[in-house]
Formats: sequence, structure tokens, C-alpha cells
Amino acid sequence: MKCLSLVSSIKEVPKTVMSEFGTRTSRFKRSSGSPTGATRLTDSSGLLTINSTGNLVLLYRNKSVVWSTKLSKQDKKPLVQILDSGNLVLKDEEDRNAEDYLWQSFDDLSNTLLPGMKLGWDLRKGLNRRVSAWRNWDDPCPGDFIWGVEFNAKYQASPEAYMWKGVMNQTTSTRERFTWVEAEKRWKLYSSEPRDLCDKYGLCGGNGDCVIGENPVCQCFKGFKPKSEEK
Repeated sequence: MKCLSLVSSIKEVPKTVMSEFGTRTSRFKRSSGSPTGATRLTDSSGLLTINSTGNLVLLYRNKSVVWSTKLSKQDKKPLVQILDSGNLVLKDEEDRNAEDYLWQSFDDLSNTLLPGMKLGWDLRKGLNRRVSAWRNWDDPCPGDFIWGVEFNAKYQASPEAYMWKGVMNQTTSTRERFTWVEAEKRWKLYSSEPRDLCDKYGLCGGNGDCVIGENPVCQCFKGFKPKSEEK
């Protein structure tokens, strides 16, 4: 669902969800295979429904298909759920396996990685999960850059590449970089991560917004109120 704008009943959801995943070694490349015929919803007239074949379908105002899943077999009782993780799933209502999905949005990445998402290949399904940039700031259709995993790819350094290996301080969960000061004959702290309280992963939970300068730092998103005043 790379081209779905946040409209209709989910239009209150923040446009951007940020999550810290630590440091990742990766490289970006310009994609030569980005879809050119991708379309998007521009208003709240779209309808997300399950059609007669059991596929999840997004329809435009004139009932034309904007996007759909492509299931290989028809399910008798398809059910759509959005999980607490943000994963939109299509499953069999009678399937007792809670994680047996016919389709899930976490397999169709856009421009953001969330907790629970996976990057790379699923060889059993023949699925390649890749993150793609938006076409522009207000068009969520796939853009020109992708981030993923390639098989048998050659490392490209342009013009120079630097490899770093180190050990994180597991006691404080920090990564510190020191530089040697010859005049003082000592190591001096150059940088440290996380830089502030809000850099700590999951500090405010899955539905909180960490704001430095606020008291408490964990706040609700605009339009929402805390279940408890104690926060």
C-alpha cells in the first residue's frame, strides 16, 4: 500500500511516525525500476473493502481500482484487522493461528521502518522487502531511491569508504567516541549516543510522543488525551 494517502477514517493519524532502530550499515542507490504508473488518492472519497475474490481492494470515487492485494487462492471468510503494531492484516477469520496472514502491510514497505517490520528477503515467500523514498514531499508513491538487501552485490565506494567496528557499553546502552588530545595527553569525549532522553528507544511507548523541553517529556499526539493523568 505504498501509494495510500492518510485519508477518510484514518486522516487523524500523524503523517510521519519516527522510530529509532539503532545504527544500520546500508547504502542507497538510484532505482531504475520505480513504478511510473502508480496512482494515489487525493481526497477522502476512497473506499477500502474486501471484494468477491477475498482480496483487499482500494477503490476510487468512480469505483475504479487504485490498489489491491493479489491472493493466489480465495478465502471463505476473509477478515481485515489493524494490529496494535500498526500492521494492517488480511486473514482467515476461522484460522486459529494468530500470525497466519493472507497478506500484511508490513510486507509492503513504504518510507518508514516500524518495530516488527523486516528488511530484506523472505526466500520462502520469494518476497523482497525494501524501503522506498516518497516521490516528493506530499506524494507517497515510490520515488527514485530504495533501501534494501541485494544478493551477490559488489560493494561500491564513491569516492571513499570507511569501515568501523566497535563495542557498545551495554551497562549504559551508549556508544561513545573519544579523540586523543596530544596537548593534554588524554582521551576527550567527542560524541555520545543517545544524545538526549528522547533518543532512547521506546521511552514513551508505541503511542507517545517524546518532546524535549516538556514536563513530562512523554506527550500525546495532537488530538489525543492520556488515559491517565499520571501519564
